[in-house]
Amino acid sequence: MRLQYIILLALCVFSSFHALSQDTPVNVASFGNYKDVRASLKLWRPQGKAEVNIESLPLASFRKDTSDKVTENNFFNRRFFLLELLYDGGDPHTVIYFYPGKMVKVEMYSYDSSTSKWNHLQEREAFSAISLSSKINLVPLRLTAGTVHRYLVIPEFHYYNWTQWSPTVAHHTAINDLILHEFIQPNYTYSILTILMAGMIFMLFSYSFLKFYLNRRSEYLYNSLFALAFLLFFTVIFLNNFYYQPWWHRYSSFFQSWLQMLGYIVEFIFIITFLQLRERRYRLFVFLRAVIISLMVYCCVLPFMAFSDRLYPFNIFLFNSVCILLLGASLYTAAVLHQWNRHMSRYISAGLMALASFIILIILQNTLLRDKQHLVQKIGGPVILYNLGILANLFFFRLGLGHKERVEELEKLEDIEKLRLENEKKELEKVLAIASSRVDERNRIAKEIHDDIGSGLTSIRLLSEIALVKQGNKEELKKISSNANELVNNLNEIIWSINSRNDTVPNLLAYIRSHMVDYLEPYNIKLSINIPSNLPNVEISGEKRRNIFMVIKECFTNIIKHANANAVNFTVQVRDQLIFTIKDNGKGFDAKDILPFKNGIRNMKERIEHVGGEMEIWGKNGTTITIKIPFNGNSSHL
Repeated sequence: MRLQYIILLALCVFSSFHALSQDTPVNVASFGNYKDVRASLKLWRPQGKAEVNIESLPLASFRKDTSDKVTENNFFNRRFFLLELLYDGGDPHTVIYFYPGKMVKVEMYSYDSSTSKWNHLQEREAFSAISLSSKINLVPLRLTAGTVHRYLVIPEFHYYNWTQWSPTVAHHTAINDLILHEFIQPNYTYSILTILMAGMIFMLFSYSFLKFYLNRRSEYLYNSLFALAFLLFFTVIFLNNFYYQPWWHRYSSFFQSWLQMLGYIVEFIFIITFLQLRERRYRLFVFLRAVIISLMVYCCVLPFMAFSDRLYPFNIFLFNSVCILLLGASLYTAAVLHQWNRHMSRYISAGLMALASFIILIILQNTLLRDKQHLVQKIGGPVILYNLGILANLFFFRLGLGHKERVEELEKLEDIEKLRLENEKKELEKVLAIASSRVDERNRIAKEIHDDIGSGLTSIRLLSEIALVKQGNKEELKKISSNANELVNNLNEIIWSINSRNDTVPNLLAYIRSHMVDYLEPYNIKLSINIPSNLPNVEISGEKRRNIFMVIKECFTNIIKHANANAVNFTVQVRDQLIFTIKDNGKGFDAKDILPFKNGIRNMKERIEHVGGEMEIWGKNGTTITIKIPFNGNSSHL
C-alpha cells in the first residue's frame, strides 16, 4: 500500500510540474537577441466556417499541440494562437518585436485584463532585409515589467506562404541579427552558386540561339528555348529569396510551374527534331508526342488552379503526378536512345539520365534528409541539385549538337570532294572528247588527202612517165615527173604525221627506217641501223613525230649533199629518254664550212627544242649528231 501511495504522489507532483511548465509564459528577459516561440504557442482551431467573436474566445480551449504542423492539406484551416509573454527586467517598460515569418501576414490582439477585452494591434514597423529587398513589417509589443501579457495571433495562410510560418520575438537591438540569420546567411552561398550556374546556362542559350540565327536550324532554336525556359525558371526562384511581397510570390509559383513544363515541352520537341524520330523511331515519337500533349493540357489547366487556396492540394497532387510522368518518360526515352547505338542518341540519353539522377537525389533529399542539416541543405537544397541536373542535361545536349556538326561538316567535305571529282571527270571527258574529235578530224583529213590529192598527184606522175616513154627524153617532162614524185613523197609524209594510228614510238622508228633505206639507196651509201627489238609502246603526238622525222631527214640530206660519206650509222637508245645518234665517215666540218647551210642547222635545233629535246653536233672524224627527246613525266607518253 505504501508503495502505491508513493507512486500516486509522484505522478501528482509530475503532473503539477508539467502543467506549470505548460502554462509558463515566455520570459523575454531570459534570451539575449531573439527566440523562436513556435513551441510556446497555444493553439485553438474553430469548428466549421462560422464567424468567430474575438471577445468570446474560449481561452480555456487553447492547448499546446507540438505535433500539429502546417501542411499543404490543412494550411487554409483557420488557426488562433495564444502567445503569453513575461518581462521581469530592470526597466519598467520595454518593446520587443514579433516576426511571423516571410510573407506571412498576421492580425494581433492584446488582452487587457482590466477590461477583459482584446485590443487590435495595428501598428507595424518596417525594416529592410537587404538593399535589394522590400521592407519587412514587424509588430511592436510593449511590455510592462512583472506583468504577463497575452497576445492573440491570427496568421493569414495561403498556398504561397504557409511554409514560411516562423513566429519569432526579438529585442530591438537584435533586429539586424534576425535579418542576418533569416535572410542573408541562408542565401549567400546559394546566391553565388545560382549566379554561376545561371551564367553557364545563359552561355549555352546564347550559343544555341546564335547558331540558329546563322544556320536557321530548328534544333538550335528548340535547344535555346529549352535553356531560356529554365534560365527564367531559376531566375524567378532566385528572386524569391530577395523580394518578399505577397503579390510577387502569389504569381511566382505559377510562373515557376509554367516555365518548368514549357521547358520540358521544348526539350522533347528538340529530341524529336534533333534525332528525326518521326522517320527513324516512330514508336518513340508517338510516345513523346503523347507526353508533350499531356504537358500542354496541364499548362492550360494550371492557371485555373494556381491561384486558389482550396484547389492547392489538388494542384500539388497533379503537379507531383506530372513530375512522376516526366521522370518515367525521361528514363524510358534514355533507355531507348541508349539501345539505338548511335553517337548522337547516346549524348541525348546521357543528358536525360543525368537530369533524372539529380531528380532522384532531390526526392531522396526531400524524404530522408528533409529535416537534417547537411551540405546540400546549406547551399540551397533541391534547387541547387535541380540546377545542376538541368546544366548537365544542357551540357550533354550541346555535345550531341557538336557531334552532329562535325558529322555534317565531314559529309559536306565529302560532298565537295565528290563534286570536285565529278567536275574533274567531266572536264577530262570534255578534253578526251575534244582530243577524240581532233584525232577523228586528223584521220579524216589524212584519208581525204590520200584519196583525193594523193591519187591526183600519182596520176600526174604516171602520165608524165608515160609521156616520157612515148615522147622520148624531154627535159620538161622529166621535171614534171620529178616534182610530182617529190610532191607525192611529201604528201605521204604529211599523211603519216597527221594519222593518229601512227602516234607510237615503234611506228615512228619503223617509218624512219623505211624512209632512210629508200632515201640513201640511189647514192651508194651504206646504212647501218641499230634499233632495239623490245621497243616500249610509248605514245607520241603527231607534231613531235613530224618534227623528229624532219630533223632526221634533214640530217641525211646534209650527209648526201655535204659530207662525202660512204657509210652512215643510225642508232636508237631508249632509257629515261629517246636518244637518236647519226654518225657518218665523211669529211666532217668546221665553223667556216657551216656558213652555207647555217640556217638549216639552226632550224633543226629549233624543231628539237620545240618538242622539249636537245641536239648536239660534233664535226671531227666525220659528223656525229645526237638528238635527245625526254619522256613527259611518265613512261607512257613522249
